[in-house]
Amino acid sequence: MTTLWEVIDFKVQTTAPTNTTDSIFANGQMQAKVVVTIRAINASTGANYQLTDAELQSIKLINYYTKVEVTGKWFYSTTENEFAHALPRAGAPVDPIADGSQYINFWVSSTQIGYENIAAQISQPGAVQSNVVTTTGGSFNSMVTIAAIEPITYTKQRHVRSRGYG
Repeated sequence: MTTLWEVIDFKVQTTAPTNTTDSIFANGQMQAKVVVTIRAINASTGANYQLTDAELQSIKLINYYTKVEVTGKWFYSTTENEFAHALPRAGAPVDPIADGSQYINFWVSSTQIGYENIAAQISQPGAVQSNVVTTTGGSFNSMVTIAAIEPITYTKQRHVRSRGYG
């Protein structure tokens, strides 16, 4: 039998200094880290509830405004790739503060120049039917904005140094 649990805290953030925005190159390889933090309680007892790995993995990233899962030219994974993730900027990345909540890291990429406003969604079990909980308003209103900018294109011409002899 499935334990009924209730979300009491649910938010998305980046690890960039602002925690709400980050930038990547729109090359399909660079990734922005998006951290989804969630806290739940047992619906019957009110005691803290630890989501299972399967329940954590069921969290989806969605567009904040359309509530449609992030797919296509914008995409995400729970697997970090081997490419660089940070654009040159001042300040070091900020890690989320541990407060007893559970979290899952997502890695967002894009092949399209532009912005994506990202929220999170999870299906919370109910006595009769599941209830979809999102960070798109109400008690859990949070989103991050990822900017995908034009990648730098390096050409052989840019790397040729002229030498003056004489």
